[in-house]
Amino acid sequence: MVHGQKLYATASKAEAIERGYQYRDEDGSYCIDRAGDLYFHPHYITLDRKVNKARCPELLFDFRNLEVMCWKCNRQKGDNNSFEIEQSREFIRALANEALERYKLY
Repeated sequence: MVHGQKLYATASKAEAIERGYQYRDEDGSYCIDRAGDLYFHPHYITLDRKVNKARCPELLFDFRNLEVMCWKCNRQKGDNNSFEIEQSREFIRALANEALERYKLY
């Protein structure tokens, strides 16, 4: 979490708000991503494991188990190993609803 840290992180909460790091989560609450005493941009890139290391420690050093995702998505994912599938399902559902709205069936 070092590359780009000066551009996308600050130790000041007020500066983080001024820079636009604050966003609303799913509940509508305001939040700012924080690690230690640093506040980060919500789209700051992190490297995460697809399958949780506590559940499958044998995949700890397997590069195929790594994925790049923004901090905000990583936070939403948490320990949910089916996060990617759920996001794909929601995307397809939204796409289908938009198509049905756009092209009405008679």
